[in-house]
Amino acid sequence: MSDIPKPDVHSLDLTTAVWRKASVSGGEGNCVEVTQLPCGDRAVRDSKDPCRGFLRFTAAEWAAFRAGALGGHADYD
Repeated sequence: MSDIPKPDVHSLDLTTAVWRKASVSGGEGNCVEVTQLPCGDRAVRDSKDPCRGFLRFTAAEWAAFRAGALGGHADYD
């Protein structure tokens, strides 16, 4: 993991962010949405409750998550 600290997530203004759902999302509404942040990081939120907040991932964390998801790795330990 990077030694560079993430900026405070509460200081981010995401009111104009363009959120998108995964292309494989079904119609049942159980989806997450993602937006790219200016620094290359990503923010992820629950599409059913977008006002609840978001999680922030560095570019490296997001790349690792995607690689695992696309590779079929789903370890929940």
